[in-house]
Amino acid sequence: MKHLAFILLTFSAASAAQTTQVVDSASGTRSATENFASIDSRQRENGAFAAQCQVVVGIESFCKCLAGKIPQGVAFEQYVVMLSRDKKAVGYDSMPSAGRRFYDGLPVVRDACAAEQSS
Repeated sequence: MKHLAFILLTFSAASAAQTTQVVDSASGTRSATENFASIDSRQRENGAFAAQCQVVVGIESFCKCLAGKIPQGVAFEQYVVMLSRDKKAVGYDSMPSAGRRFYDGLPVVRDACAAEQSS
C-alpha cells in the first residue's frame, strides 16, 4: 500500500508540474533555458525507465515505447508493482479518479506497445 501511495503522489506531482509548466509557458514567464532544462530532465527520466525495462524485458523498442507513454515520474519498478497487483490490493475503490485512470491505463499502454512489436 505504501508503493501505491508513493505512485499516486508521484503521478499527482508530475501532473501538477506539467500543468504548471504549460500555464507558465503560455504566460511567457518561463525562459527558454528553463523549458529546455525541463525537457532534458524528462528525457533523462524516460531514459532511466527504458534502461531499467531493457534489463528486465530485453526488448529495446518495447521499452522505449513504454517510457514514452507512461506518465513522467513513474519508475519502472512502480510500473511493475502496479501491473502485478489487482484492484483490491492497490485500494482501487478508494483511489481518486486520476489514480483509477492511471491504474486502468497501464495495461492499455503495455498492450499497445506489445502490439507495435508484432507489426
